[in-house]
Amino acid sequence: MKLKKPIAMITAVIMMLCLGLTGCRSTDENTSGDEHEPLTLLSLNIDQPAFLAALEENCPGVRLEFISYTGGSGTGYSQYLLDKGHPPDIYTISVFGMLDKQKEYLLDLSGYEFLNNYNTVDINQVTLDGAVYMLPTSAAIMGLYYNKTMFAEHGWEVPQNFEELKALVKVIREAGIDPVAAQFKLPGNGFFDVFTMAKTGFLSTPEGRQWEEDFKNGDATAAEGLSTAVEAIQELIDCGFLDAEDTKRSSSETTNYFYDRGAAMYLNAGTISRYTQNEDGTGDVYGIMPFYGPGTDNMVLIQQPQRYFGLSKELEEPGNEQKLEDALRVMEFFSTQEGQTALLSKKDNYVPPLKNSEIPEDSPFYEVEQAIRQRYVSTLAYAGYEPVIIGVGNKVRDWVQGKCTRADVLACMDKLQAEYLSTGMPVEGTAACDFTHEETVQLQAEAIRLAAGTDFAMISMGVMRGGKENMGGACGQIFEGDINEDALISLLPNYCTDVLYVLTLSGADITGLLETGLVTDGGTEGFPYIPAGLTVEMNKDGTVKVVTLADGSRLDENAGYTVAFNKRGFADEIGERGNAYETDIPIIDAMRGYLSTHSPLTPLEPSVIRP
Repeated sequence: MKLKKPIAMITAVIMMLCLGLTGCRSTDENTSGDEHEPLTLLSLNIDQPAFLAALEENCPGVRLEFISYTGGSGTGYSQYLLDKGHPPDIYTISVFGMLDKQKEYLLDLSGYEFLNNYNTVDINQVTLDGAVYMLPTSAAIMGLYYNKTMFAEHGWEVPQNFEELKALVKVIREAGIDPVAAQFKLPGNGFFDVFTMAKTGFLSTPEGRQWEEDFKNGDATAAEGLSTAVEAIQELIDCGFLDAEDTKRSSSETTNYFYDRGAAMYLNAGTISRYTQNEDGTGDVYGIMPFYGPGTDNMVLIQQPQRYFGLSKELEEPGNEQKLEDALRVMEFFSTQEGQTALLSKKDNYVPPLKNSEIPEDSPFYEVEQAIRQRYVSTLAYAGYEPVIIGVGNKVRDWVQGKCTRADVLACMDKLQAEYLSTGMPVEGTAACDFTHEETVQLQAEAIRLAAGTDFAMISMGVMRGGKENMGGACGQIFEGDINEDALISLLPNYCTDVLYVLTLSGADITGLLETGLVTDGGTEGFPYIPAGLTVEMNKDGTVKVVTLADGSRLDENAGYTVAFNKRGFADEIGERGNAYETDIPIIDAMRGYLSTHSPLTPLEPSVIRP
């Protein structure tokens, strides 16, 4: 086994601070109104008890069954669900796209009265050929963040246009302060910078929106839509707004650099976690301004709904009348101020899409209220650009480092899109049939066992127990058909670049883990382990009856065995007992190796036999 080596980050499609989505059904349900079949709903990292209480008050009798997701790409898994035609009853995703799949698998909501609660402009953004399949929730507002306290101390005025921004950069540098802490660790940030600059001008026009469709179809070049944007970014590089030092910091280092007053402004493809220096609300105060482009009136704020919600078309099938009625009641609840608030984990950091909603004076977005009301807003560029995001983002980083030119960035984008249109998204493997959740976890356990060369492997089920989600388990399930990179990443526990760990455990230790599962801090009920390399027969009371090895022999309680785990797949106590050590094998490499030699995939013989 090799020692750990540096691992290059292989993906940044998760450019938007991914939010939790679906994977594995919870055993915790809203138990009121037992006569109603529960609706399945993707887990959202919301305060579930508070949300269920609000739902019960407004929709008594409706039951929900949450589906847990704690993997590395909730967006990717949600897209995988819709692509394969398996959306939960109430479907949710953080990006708006997959238009053909929306039409195929989601219910048209355009005829329901609750749509009248929304701002017309917000409904227009989700209307497809006169139909509405998904509704937005409250939106985060992304802009250029700045340290209000530092600005006041130095007498700096907030710029009102592109020229004033460049002039301010010079003034800040003369004061010996770095103008901007810019995120570049995840390639999605570089892509975000180019497209956000383009949205200050051309991409916010009808001609620009048409260019986007033409480019995605291979009928337009990057230069035709983005030349003005990259020229403007070159001006920002030349004036010192962006520099090579920005590209050397990790994501956390960049954020802390801003929080620690290393820079006066903060550029990020996402929101800021708080608008004060310290978590308790003390210290410096932060503000937000629009992104400015060349011209006196070219600016934009990026409006990103926390979620979009829709309903599975299967609810219209005979026998689902009660479920459909309940689902529409939930959508009606979502379309109220109380419903929007119940979905939010941070109530002050979002702007509702509903009519007559006000931005309170204590909101961090109050200072850009006029820009929001005058519709200097646009949505995040993501859907449809998945094939080019990583490559373009990396090339932008090279550009800021002085390793290439803006023309190289545009040429890279054309090349990547042409490759995608000619070959499609790369396929990692295929599945011959649908898998259950447990079968999916078992296959991953077998993959890491083979990759690590251990006797056994164990991965815990990504489910809920006692109201808690398993942050170290595998969620989701494999469906028949192709598995692309995004889908594969979404099926893995935690982050795809996390390396495998190997422990040496006694047979008695292994038996104990099979009985207790993964017990996390503060938990009383363990998350079940699914093993590979052995077969365990369980008793009705959850104890182990017998453990059989691949050669037919019994597990020796006193012998030592090597066991592979994912990074967060074991408790600290077990790690110490088993002398846990890191390998240099990322879990995604283990899965890729397995898929390349075992596709088309079929479920393995069950490794857990229950009475």
